[in-house]
Amino acid sequence: MNKKIKYFLSLILLFNLAAFSQQRTLDSLKTELKNAKHDTTRCTILHYLIETAPEGEWEIYNQTLSAIVEQNLKKYPPGTPLTNTFKKHKAFSLINSGIILKMQGDVKGALKLFENSLLLETETGNQEGIAYALGALGTMYQDLGDNNKALDYHLKSAAIQTKIKDDKGLAYTLIYIGSIYKDKGNIADALTYYSQSLKINERINNKQGMAFAINDIGVIYDEQKDYFKALDCYQRSYLIQKEMGDKIGEATSLNNLGNIYLNKGKYDKALEYFSKSLTIQQEIGNKHGVAVAVGNIAHSCEFKKDYSEALKFYLQCIGIFSELEENQGIVNVGNGLGRVYLALGQTDKALEYGKKNLELATELGYPMQISTSALLLKQVYVTQKQPAKAFEMYELHIKMRDSISSQETRKASIRSQLKYEYEKKAAADSVKVAEEKKLTAFQFKQEEKQRYFLYGGLALTLIFGVAMFNRFRITKKQKSIIEEQKLIVEKQKELVEEKQKEILDSIRYAKRIQQSLLPNENYLKKHIPKN
Repeated sequence: MNKKIKYFLSLILLFNLAAFSQQRTLDSLKTELKNAKHDTTRCTILHYLIETAPEGEWEIYNQTLSAIVEQNLKKYPPGTPLTNTFKKHKAFSLINSGIILKMQGDVKGALKLFENSLLLETETGNQEGIAYALGALGTMYQDLGDNNKALDYHLKSAAIQTKIKDDKGLAYTLIYIGSIYKDKGNIADALTYYSQSLKINERINNKQGMAFAINDIGVIYDEQKDYFKALDCYQRSYLIQKEMGDKIGEATSLNNLGNIYLNKGKYDKALEYFSKSLTIQQEIGNKHGVAVAVGNIAHSCEFKKDYSEALKFYLQCIGIFSELEENQGIVNVGNGLGRVYLALGQTDKALEYGKKNLELATELGYPMQISTSALLLKQVYVTQKQPAKAFEMYELHIKMRDSISSQETRKASIRSQLKYEYEKKAAADSVKVAEEKKLTAFQFKQEEKQRYFLYGGLALTLIFGVAMFNRFRITKKQKSIIEEQKLIVEKQKELVEEKQKEILDSIRYAKRIQQSLLPNENYLKKHIPKN
């Protein structure tokens, strides 16, 4: 069970966890947990801690959550709102407990817990919880090799997630559906689901989901022997996982990168990557991851023709897969064991594993495993000098191989990738065009405002000009009137002065007449005697 499953199954947040911002540190959440006064609050914080705490720590928080839930379910009577609340918490805890059991190899125990979680979620009517419980069961049956049952659970989960608009959960479900179609040899549909998942994850900026989708697309290119594109996908996925500190995801990417170098014949480089992956898986106690890494090391030893080492690692690997009851892993490793036994001259053991693997691969409906098993049996029958059976197995090998790697399949892969790239570019272009339109609209508004200001300025200037012109005209008119009045006054003044002169002249004339008629002073003094 890789961390993809943990992320997929453990995203059930039954309350509004937005209040606990993702920017808060784990330490602050631990402090809040200590200070919390109510069990409902404690459960909510524990939800978030389970989602964010590292491997080896979130499991402890899940135990605490389970204990609190059981205490409260005993305390409150059935049918009350608080009872339903704690039932939802219990369902969430069961999912996480199932994940732990699956990683420890207890498949039946994990399956039972997932079924119980689905029952509780159904009782409470929690659609989000129902979807994740269905997804958990789908993942379990997928590991057990029952792809038809797994697909049914995943499709039901996807339908609910689409209805409630749970984009993050839907993106993970699409990856699982795609992986089922890949195992069935339907590469075109597998790529379609992977690409849909990648688009959703990019839209919601879910880096973990992006890494998963890119990695699985890389697996398809790897199987199509398009190692250049596969290497690009694996490296992109690895960088995202490393940036996020996701140890299991990082280990998975290291395995995939090792496979690329193995196919290129760089065995020592491949072993280096597989060994790093194994170290990480052992540190976190992930048995499935350990089995995968050990199987890859065995495969590398086989390529190097170090058959004794290959046999040792293959036997260790098949033992873990048998313990985990993972049929897909068993058939893959079984083919490797058969090839090694054949190389060591132990034909009977090679035939035994070849027949078992072909039967199991046919039962599971995995064309790639059928092809590999048929090729092993063909080589065994050639060694045993049974040409008819060897030819029959060779025909089956070619038929299954061509169903996976046919030209049409390659074209479908290319079309799917081109469609994704085109849609991504179209989306980017549409965003760019939208931004350009916004910029153009903004510039147009600015220019429009500038025009309004200009028109307003011109209008004010015109009004001011008209006002000044009117003022000038009135002033000119007033000046003209004043000048006319001044002329009139001057004329009147001249008339007055002329009349005044005439009067003064007449007075002076009368005075002269008087003076001529009256005797002068000397005459009077002479003829009038003094007393």
